[in-house]
Amino acid sequence: MKVSIEIQLRVENNQIRYVFDTLFSIIGFPFTVNTGCESLLRVVYARYPEGKCDLFIPAYPYHPWAKNKPKITFLNNIPVLYISDKPYFLIHEGKIGFDLINSTFYLLSRYEEYLSRDVDQHGRFPHTSSVLYSAGILKTPVINFYISILKNFLQAKLYERGINLKPITLWKNQSKLAVALTHDVDLDYMILDHVNFVQKLLVTKRTLMAHGNSLYKRLRTIYLGGISLFQKMEIPDGSRYSEFEQWMKLEEGFGYRSTFYFSANVKNHYYDNMYSLCDKWRFNNKKLKLSEIMKIMAREGWEIGLHGSYMSYCNEDILKREKLILEEVLGKSITGIRQHRLRFDITKTLRIQEKCGFKYDTSLGYNKEIGYRAGIAYPFYPFGIMENRVYNLLEMPLVIQEIALFRGKSTDIDQCLQKCISLIDEVEQIGGLIILLWHSHLINTKSYSHWITVYRELLRYLYRKRAFVSTLGEISNYWQDRLAKVKLGMFGM
Repeated sequence: MKVSIEIQLRVENNQIRYVFDTLFSIIGFPFTVNTGCESLLRVVYARYPEGKCDLFIPAYPYHPWAKNKPKITFLNNIPVLYISDKPYFLIHEGKIGFDLINSTFYLLSRYEEYLSRDVDQHGRFPHTSSVLYSAGILKTPVINFYISILKNFLQAKLYERGINLKPITLWKNQSKLAVALTHDVDLDYMILDHVNFVQKLLVTKRTLMAHGNSLYKRLRTIYLGGISLFQKMEIPDGSRYSEFEQWMKLEEGFGYRSTFYFSANVKNHYYDNMYSLCDKWRFNNKKLKLSEIMKIMAREGWEIGLHGSYMSYCNEDILKREKLILEEVLGKSITGIRQHRLRFDITKTLRIQEKCGFKYDTSLGYNKEIGYRAGIAYPFYPFGIMENRVYNLLEMPLVIQEIALFRGKSTDIDQCLQKCISLIDEVEQIGGLIILLWHSHLINTKSYSHWITVYRELLRYLYRKRAFVSTLGEISNYWQDRLAKVKLGMFGM
């Protein structure tokens, strides 16, 4: 027997089904859509109530967002998106007080990013243009609360009828919280020999010449290239380990593994990383090629993903070539990606990543603010509005990046740590996923030691909570297996 979801509104059917599939797959109860099968409960989504049902969700005219930004009100401290008629209750006598499906689609599909022309200097949708930021709720996983409302109601209804149907376990070890540890490899701190130093100078010279006669671009290239070279020559005081060994040692102390996103040997823009996979880095008291270090890390359980270059977010050929380079180095498939500088175009990037064969992306976040860009703290399959279909790769939303946490704000360790803990505690209460990003080079830089202190304290906090902490690759695989079990109806009564 299954929880039957009956969708009576036929307009934009793909999008409505997408939202129901997403929400109820996360909830974890077995469900069907418009099959007419015998069911334990009946949920109806329509303009007006028709017939007998256990839960009614009102369907307002679809896609009113094109001409109007949604308004937000708070009901029982939960933010509710709406357009015209202001809702006055969340749920009452088996009826949801607002179009929960429409509101969810607006956030998940990133509808506002299709409509907005606002971009920053890197062509990214700025957090200040988000309706969630404007309402002061960017740090609130709105959709997680909607899911909690539905799940609690269904569980209560089943209990009333004496039915002990348990949903599929959310995360490993019965945990309600999963946390992914990730690092972008943007700068390499190593002892450069003369050959490497000359190679870097030549790369900088070639890059400079490629930018033509633009004085601004030439000067910027000189500046960035010079800064990069001096940083690469820094030798950490008293450090016996390379940056990778230090991260690995820190995380292994708690029994954790993380994901490192490496750039390939592709330099199409002066914002691209300067290092090469042939560069020699200090590792295990030796100087090894970066490609050799990556193989060792992968063998020991750390995940290697692609850090797509500056222009790859909108260029399929570039991204395919970069993915192939890393796969040839590792001798295995690369499944995960995070775009450099979080460059992400909702009309292009996901489609390109899907064509390149990635299984998940984790670029959906902001550089200058922590929080939930899509209003959700769960993995989800994105929906392409222009193609009217679901993309075949998981989106793993980035929540906390150290740059957004610290830059331009207080550097007080306790204050920044508490911000992270508040997000973690809230997600644990309602269930979900938190993704952390700390750039790899910071662990060898004295001026950022307080950033590393916060990371270390977060690991201690998560260890005490017994959260499911792992690489994004493992969490992605676990989530896909869980979704398959929900669809197969692998439940116990």
